[in-house]
Amino acid sequence: MKPSILFGLMLPPLLGSSQVVDTAAVIRQVDSLIQVSRTLTGQSDFGKALEVSTVAEKLALDKLGPESAAYGSCCFNHGRVLDYKGDTPEAEKWYIDSRDIREKALGKEHRDYAWSLNNLAVLYFGRGDFEKAERLYWEVLGIREKVLGKEDPDYARGLDNLAVFYKIMGNYEKAESLYSEAVGSWEKALGKEHRDYVRSLRNLADMNQKMGNQEKARQLYLEALEAGEKAFGKENSNYAMILDNLAYTYGRMGNFEKAEELSLKAHAIFEKTLGKENATYAINSNILFNLYLDLAKYEKAEEFCFKALHSWGKVKGTVSNEYGWGLDNLANLYHSMGKYEKVEPLYWEA
Repeated sequence: MKPSILFGLMLPPLLGSSQVVDTAAVIRQVDSLIQVSRTLTGQSDFGKALEVSTVAEKLALDKLGPESAAYGSCCFNHGRVLDYKGDTPEAEKWYIDSRDIREKALGKEHRDYAWSLNNLAVLYFGRGDFEKAERLYWEVLGIREKVLGKEDPDYARGLDNLAVFYKIMGNYEKAESLYSEAVGSWEKALGKEHRDYVRSLRNLADMNQKMGNQEKARQLYLEALEAGEKAFGKENSNYAMILDNLAYTYGRMGNFEKAEELSLKAHAIFEKTLGKENATYAINSNILFNLYLDLAKYEKAEEFCFKALHSWGKVKGTVSNEYGWGLDNLANLYHSMGKYEKVEPLYWEA
């Protein structure tokens, strides 16, 4: 039997109805189709992703039945595609189906069941149903701790999700505690030279900076910078972001010379790796604008204000909040410089 071709992709041949069902073979075929659908979802080709998912669903239903774990995986994938597409009401229905099927087929102490709960939690959090989200996040974490242990990446992800939840809810102490535990979990799971460990360490530093613990934030950013050099290399935008965070911290601590040095270094890396028409480049340019404005280095401030304006104009357009804020910044700068004739037109345009 020849393999099927769908949207230019080679898919495994489907078993004929007259054949004796080879359960393992069907599961492999279903998994393969789900992977194709996930790839298409990553490419934002949601229509084709759903079509491939439908093929997988039909195969799982016909050969294994509606209460099979394979069909539960199909439901989860279908919900995920719809979630990424932005159709959260429909996505919720499919996630709930996957949860119920996986509970019966696999039991509640299974990582796939936990993933169904996890995605429901993210969905509820996104639409503001915080009580449901919080309860599910904790349930997911409990399952992962019991099934996988605390040194598994999925357990660390669960900690990160809860930390983000509490940060947005304004419970910074709880968020900081969870981020701290997540750093230890990522270290044990993947080591200090892995990008997820670096990201987690940066999150912990960000949280301490937000809480006003500048010295602790500085130390954590320095650790993240050292680990980031090994994980990403020095000519990488992720490395530059840590430099920028560290620069901002030095600025908050009054060490403007160090803040300028690090932020300029980050600026050069962003320009080289991301280009000048990029949101991250614009944000960095705006940070430098504010730094030079505070130092009354008005010509340098003007230079970086124009850089930020150009970037926002390309990225967001000239009729956007970001571009408007840039014009407002430029007007404030000219007011500080005594160039009053330029101020009013900019305020009006902003």
